[in-house]
Amino acid sequence: MFLKNNSWPALELLKALAIAAMIINHSWAFVISRQDLLENRESFSLAWANIFHFFCFFNIWIPAIAGTTLRLQTHSSEKDANLGKRLSAVAFRWGIVLALGGYAFALWDSSADILRSFNPLHFMAVSFVLVALILKSLPLSVFPWITWFFIILAFSLDQVRSEFINQTGQSFLKEVIFGSGQVGWSLIPWLGLVLIGFTFSDLYLRSKSPKKLLIFCALIGLVTSMSFLFVEESQEFIKRQTVLDQYSTLRMPRFLWLAVFSGYVAALSLATLVYHRNSTFLKELIEPLAVGSFWLFFLQFPIMIMSSLAFESLHFQIRAFCFPVFVLIWCFIVGRLVIEIGRKKITVTLVKRRDSR
Repeated sequence: MFLKNNSWPALELLKALAIAAMIINHSWAFVISRQDLLENRESFSLAWANIFHFFCFFNIWIPAIAGTTLRLQTHSSEKDANLGKRLSAVAFRWGIVLALGGYAFALWDSSADILRSFNPLHFMAVSFVLVALILKSLPLSVFPWITWFFIILAFSLDQVRSEFINQTGQSFLKEVIFGSGQVGWSLIPWLGLVLIGFTFSDLYLRSKSPKKLLIFCALIGLVTSMSFLFVEESQEFIKRQTVLDQYSTLRMPRFLWLAVFSGYVAALSLATLVYHRNSTFLKELIEPLAVGSFWLFFLQFPIMIMSSLAFESLHFQIRAFCFPVFVLIWCFIVGRLVIEIGRKKITVTLVKRRDSR
């Protein structure tokens, strides 16, 4: 009813919004300084920028979107054994590509220790390799239970992490799993998000009443996410954030993590119910960011570096609002080029196959 030819229009919409939010969040760091925040702390412009920054928070859904995309790589009609093996192979390939991309990014960033310089791509890579191992050894029916386990683990992460951070001389593996000042991220919530996306899409594909499932998930997810979002612990964390912060997953409180988990399920369910890609104009806006998402993660930074020099001497309001829009337009153009190159490659392949017959 909602899925056709392995396409999920609502997922493309969320992916485009998440990529746009990521680009906007990163762009502020290139043209705004801590001094700007102090000088304009009472300004109306900074207040609006903080509001936009909050709504860009959902770029943290990218791991969950990737997990959902993984489940869509094969047909749901296959037997569980074959389906798990095929998805395992895809997840492992994605993990390798993401790991290489992470090291390439660390090399480009001139990190002091390339092997120990973990960034978000590395955490995505490790998550997909772990998912590949689970898919290879366990049936899909156990994935909801594994997902619930990681949700509970993420809920208790604050206490566990504080115990490990206070220890001296902890291993790099523990730093990756639980986070540290050096690594700056934590694997458990990232893997939990990938599992959330994968499990939800699997349940949806197998459901005999998908519309009822979506309505139920939208209502429960919305109530749950709003409840956890307005907990005092979550609100205190959000109020401390500025446009220069990236909502660090290392310091994010557990209730806010649960709001992220349930919010993704609610958003994808609601978007699936109401959005059917009937507008060609909206599709043309979404497609470049959604299709070119992997390349835009890398290419956004050269665009920001080269263009930020032209904005440095401009007024704070222009830097805060016009620069993110400028970068977003260029990323849209790059995404469109990725699509056109891909279409040309497919056309050439089809012509060669036709001529060889």
